[in-house]
Amino acid sequence: MELLEASEKLERIEVLAKIVFVDEVNDREKMVALEWIGEIAHEMREIILQEMKNPHVGGLLYSGGGFQ
Repeated sequence: MELLEASEKLERIEVLAKIVFVDEVNDREKMVALEWIGEIAHEMREIILQEMKNPHVGGLLYSGGGFQ
């Protein structure tokens, strides 16, 4: 996952979380927003765990360090 893609997903979570607190939003819409937050967070967690198991150059978790 590229850093830009991860940033975009986190921004979506942030926006959806804000929607939950808007007065004009009904309970059903709040539940949908919270479900989306859960789905996006789960997706990101799976990607991060996969990258931790199989790191590759240029990925989200690439530290750039190491012995040569």
